[in-house]
Amino acid sequence: LKIPSMSDAQIWQHVTFQVAPGADLDGKGWVAVLAHMSNWELLIWLSRLFPQHRFGAIYQKLANRRVDAHFNRSRAALGITLFDRKEGFWDAVAFLESGGVVGVLADQYAGDSGTWMPFFGRLTSTTTLPAALARRVDTGIVPISITTTGTARWQVVVGNPLDAVGSPEAAT
Repeated sequence: LKIPSMSDAQIWQHVTFQVAPGADLDGKGWVAVLAHMSNWELLIWLSRLFPQHRFGAIYQKLANRRVDAHFNRSRAALGITLFDRKEGFWDAVAFLESGGVVGVLADQYAGDSGTWMPFFGRLTSTTTLPAALARRVDTGIVPISITTTGTARWQVVVGNPLDAVGSPEAAT
């Protein structure tokens, strides 16, 4: 809850960012893929590392209206464009086509619309949205991990872009 109200200087005291050597992220937009692991709200600060891009995220409304409104205001104040996952695909596509970066939490249970994959020895339905977006716009999927390295300390690692080859299911 505190992170959106922290200054850049305060964030940099708690977070280190590492970008994979040779990662070419300066050209067109890309799809950022991450998990709910650790403190993914820190990804808002990717916009400071890559000021040449606008950043957006696919999100799911929270059940508590007030908490949802708080997070949406905080994200918007930091320049993040939000795309409600229930309102469709095309606004996010247009954002990517215009050179934006769209973040997607890839570990969302996708039900019948997802592809079934093993997860800790069990099959679960995984969203194909990152691959579908990347294929539609012909851009890369950039994996991002966040690791807790200590009390109120995190490391964010931005990987090399992956090609979304084959079907969205195969790319996922």
